[in-house]
Amino acid sequence: MSVVSYHVPVRISDEVLHTYAVVGTYDEIGRKLVARYRGLVTDVEFSIPAGTASERGILRELVERSGARLPEDRACRRYAAWL
Repeated sequence: MSVVSYHVPVRISDEVLHTYAVVGTYDEIGRKLVARYRGLVTDVEFSIPAGTASERGILRELVERSGARLPEDRACRRYAAWL
């Protein structure tokens, strides 16, 4: 079993896990989500802590590396400025 499935019971193989979940490091996950869901979804939410400047930097890099862009509505402009 890989590190990814470390906390998952042994009954679930990595193959099954990767069938249902997009799994990756902060460096990988954005690109993996785009590759898997481009053309299928319009919005994605990252549930990672972003309370500190360092954590916001990680989130900013994650979005930038994915090649995704924030929608151009007012709430997203405020959020992008916060990042």
